[in-house]
Amino acid sequence: MMSEIAQTTEQEQTPFSNLINIYQQWFENWLKLAELESQYAFSCIIKVLILSLIAALLLISGWGLLLACVISLGYLLGISLAWMLAIAALCHLILAFALWRLARGYLARITLERSAQALFNHPMRQQEADNERG
Repeated sequence: MMSEIAQTTEQEQTPFSNLINIYQQWFENWLKLAELESQYAFSCIIKVLILSLIAALLLISGWGLLLACVISLGYLLGISLAWMLAIAALCHLILAFALWRLARGYLARITLERSAQALFNHPMRQQEADNERG
């Protein structure tokens, strides 16, 4: 009885069903590959984040040691410790302000115009923008 059922199911497979099975297997393999690649990408992102944090900590500690060296050298040369600390603080404030202005300038230039056009699907406006730029 079981062998008859197996024979009838084998006979019922057509080339079309074989094609469907092939594409189904391909799609399952593709999904597995996408899952593995996303897991790999996530682990790489975590590793990069951890290494970046370690590099930032080393950079900050190195900067602190360099600043302490310059201040102690100035103190040994006879410059008041209060003046050396004030000069170092002023240099840090000026540098922080300059970096803040630079970052603000970069943020002002971000418009995401093309993404918004693609999202709202306005091909005429995109073509007009391309004509204006090119």
